[in-house]
Amino acid sequence: MSFSRVMTDGPVTPETYRNVMGSLPAGVCVITIRSADNRLHGVTATSFTSLSLDPPLVQWSLRREAWSHDQMTTVERFGVSILSAEQEELARRFATPMIDRFEALDIHGEPDGPPFLPGAQAWIDCSTETLLPGGDHTIVVGRVHEAQVFDVRPLLFWRGAFHSV
Repeated sequence: MSFSRVMTDGPVTPETYRNVMGSLPAGVCVITIRSADNRLHGVTATSFTSLSLDPPLVQWSLRREAWSHDQMTTVERFGVSILSAEQEELARRFATPMIDRFEALDIHGEPDGPPFLPGAQAWIDCSTETLLPGGDHTIVVGRVHEAQVFDVRPLLFWRGAFHSV
């Protein structure tokens, strides 16, 4: 294993920071909501992580300039579908703005709750606990109410590309 130390001359640039953080593999999730007018919205996130075991809390973040920011951060409940290795197309679809991301999907979930994507590695049903400012993002803290895991391999994002374990 070779190790090279690269130091920046001055402040860390957004490009350097993106490259460094891209070296940390991340799970890929789709965060979904059902709005008050019963419309479905969803967004791909690699910022999702566990925050607390007691009480069970999760966190994820969304860029404040994202076109879906207002819909995703003004609801009481949200769902998390942790994507499986076979769901790269869904990860890309839910990262594409201004399209019908749910077209031809057989979603799961209760009629009054958040939708969940079929074929996911896990599902988590949450209520929004707190919204926090985080630079150019909003950090969403959610309380976990229900969770289910399936026996499939996860989808990972590393160095700008999708991978599986």
